[in-house]
Amino acid sequence: MTNKEFIDGLKNSKTDHAIVDRLKKAGRKFDICDNWRHAVLYCKGCGEKLGEFDLIYESHESHLYCHECAEKYKKPVPYEIEGLKGNKVVEDHGTFVKVYYAEPMCYKIKNCYFTKKGRYIKYHGKRWYL
Repeated sequence: MTNKEFIDGLKNSKTDHAIVDRLKKAGRKFDICDNWRHAVLYCKGCGEKLGEFDLIYESHESHLYCHECAEKYKKPVPYEIEGLKGNKVVEDHGTFVKVYYAEPMCYKIKNCYFTKKGRYIKYHGKRWYL
């Protein structure tokens, strides 16, 4: 596919141009979709197709790596989350973790997000790097 064909495809697609611009700025590999707010994302590590995602409600960072490429981020469990005293990761699967929260005394499964700094989870609106 030439650059002209790709650009013509973007002009004719229903994928929102704001989403396309955000993915280009992040340097992500993607394909356009018929649904205006969806895009097909590819793994940043190996290029494997990850699937079609709704990028209005989901961050493209949550679908950055496939399971095999996220293995390098796994740590031996249990380990405490730095800055959250008493909260521990009890299961680590690379793309998601099971966390024990000391305050409400419960377990929750949290999606992992990836940035240039590393892997993080969201808790009370803040990023906590693992």
